[in-house]
Amino acid sequence: MAVNKNFVVKNGLEVNDNLIVADASSGQIGIGTTSPQYTVDIKGGIGVTSVYVAGVTTIRDRLRVGTAGTVFSVIAGPTGATAVGVGTASPAYLLDVRSPVSTGQTALYVQGDVRITGDLNVDDITFDDATIQDLTVTQD
Repeated sequence: MAVNKNFVVKNGLEVNDNLIVADASSGQIGIGTTSPQYTVDIKGGIGVTSVYVAGVTTIRDRLRVGTAGTVFSVIAGPTGATAVGVGTASPAYLLDVRSPVSTGQTALYVQGDVRITGDLNVDDITFDDATIQDLTVTQD
């Protein structure tokens, strides 16, 4: 049966106790909350197949891409600072880039200059062409 009329709610809407609340005076909608604090305020998980965001977006706690964040993660790091993980859901450093071990796959590619002002710890190293000043080689 089809009804050829508009559905109008003038003073607000509440479905169940806190399933959906529409506050006409504030223009806010709450899903899973009776006191929305944003235009659309959702308490609980959201399943979405496609998201488009225009403008500034704030993610308060963490951002995870891929199953459990295994592709890309932004979380509070071990020192309390924000840590970014690529290929890991648990970055151990401010920037932690990982690829599967022993696959011959390049885990990090940088095109352009790189400046390192602290220590550089390298397990294996190969240079194609190098100019080195003041090199000290020791053996452990």
